[in-house]
Amino acid sequence: MSEAPRITGVIPVRDRAALVGRAIDSVLAQEGPSFELIVVDDGSTDATPAVLSGYGERIVAVRQDPTGRSAARNAGIERARGEWIAFLDSDDAWLPGKLARQLAYHEAHPEVAMSAHGLEKAHADGRIEQAPPDPLDEDSYLSLADHFAFVPSAVMVRTDAAREVGGFDAHFDGTEDLDFALKVAARHPIAVIPDCLTRYHLHDAQTGRRRLAGGNARVLRAHLERQTDPARRARMRRKLARYLVSSAKRADTASQRRALLDEAASVDPRVRLRAAWLRQRFGLGVSPRV
Repeated sequence: MSEAPRITGVIPVRDRAALVGRAIDSVLAQEGPSFELIVVDDGSTDATPAVLSGYGERIVAVRQDPTGRSAARNAGIERARGEWIAFLDSDDAWLPGKLARQLAYHEAHPEVAMSAHGLEKAHADGRIEQAPPDPLDEDSYLSLADHFAFVPSAVMVRTDAAREVGGFDAHFDGTEDLDFALKVAARHPIAVIPDCLTRYHLHDAQTGRRRLAGGNARVLRAHLERQTDPARRARMRRKLARYLVSSAKRADTASQRRALLDEAASVDPRVRLRAAWLRQRFGLGVSPRV
């Protein structure tokens, strides 16, 4: 077996024959540190397997039954030979120098087990928007839910840290990245890099805002149950209440909206003093739904 690479790239894919080549090419074009690329095909039924086979030995193609993107990323984590893992979604692309820049940061800050960076957001109309990450608060664990920069395509994580937390949890489909980042941040220092190093393509198939807000609330509920530090519990309650209010704004029915708002108030009674809660709870400026 050849010498282990510094970095393992992991791309999960299902039925994206028209897009995955762009992602793979952006990885293979990286210069600097040694790397391997594992592409996990999560049961594609289109031409994705043929696209992957066209890369021959330049990639490690893994085929599995369709079990979801969390399981696909976890398969990559399990097979990784690199000291570091960098994730990339099959519809995104790394910009030149991404691996070298991110690894250089970790070499200069060896205590940091996971980092993320800014994005170039590519809109469907061709616009490119620079989106650098907000800085983390002093307690980086708690600031994750406020300014979430740890989308998989921007993340580099030490392989042993990814395995230590059990990888991605499929129960949080759509917001498994927040859960993963919180699990790592609860055990290790994390950081954000201001550079925009990944092109993040926006399209209709991505997780919608309603589902994202509800999913984030679900993740925070789970982490709140495990949290024992009183100060952190108090701040997490405030964050959870805010996400519940956000979810209520996009509820399908008035009864669902009321239930979410009541849960928010039970989690953090002070939320009842916020304008967003009052407007929705008493129907001020909220479109009626049955």
